[in-house]
Amino acid sequence: MKRICIVFVLILCIGFISLLFCYNQKTFMGSKTTCPGFYKIDIEKLNGKDFFTMELKEKDMIQIHFETQKGFLYLEIKNEHQIIYIGNGKNIKKFSISIPETGLYTIVVKGYQAKGILEIKK
Repeated sequence: MKRICIVFVLILCIGFISLLFCYNQKTFMGSKTTCPGFYKIDIEKLNGKDFFTMELKEKDMIQIHFETQKGFLYLEIKNEHQIIYIGNGKNIKKFSISIPETGLYTIVVKGYQAKGILEIKK
């Protein structure tokens, strides 16, 4: 009887772990549009990361629309020397950023059970 209980508990634990793994797998559902000077991702569901690089010049102004509707979204814009923006899309939804120096900038979007929109344009 004791062995049956142990086997049953092990099967339940394995099933629970498998369910968690499937639930938290990297997933992207939605649409993404990219071209030089433009990046838009309309997220129905995001678990994981997305990256985009953009060549920008000093004093360029980029317009950003960033809105988290559900879950957690994180945006980071950086070059090799500094991070120029970090945010979660919950407070200010539309804003502009002046680029401090010419170079290649990386846009990193991370999400967990996320729904929302991000649009960046020069």
